[in-house]
Amino acid sequence: MADTRARTPRFNHVAMSVDRDLLGPEGRADLLRFCGDVFGWQELPMLTTDRKRLVLSAWTHEQFVFLHGSDEPMRCSPEDHFGLSVGTVS
Repeated sequence: MADTRARTPRFNHVAMSVDRDLLGPEGRADLLRFCGDVFGWQELPMLTTDRKRLVLSAWTHEQFVFLHGSDEPMRCSPEDHFGLSVGTVS
């Protein structure tokens, strides 16, 4: 019998387009260092494609951040954002 109990909704994924250069070797290294140190996110290397895609596992197998390289990356106003709470300021 299937478990039908409701659970608290949780973050599944976030997908954003970014400038392709950010997903090159140097930019990826900076992103991985920052996201690892601050959030504890880890690269899923089997999903990484240079200058095209970077996928980061965010705490569990069902939570991830998908960055897609684009010639026309997402543009947002300063009011648009995605916020996370962290335990310490690094």
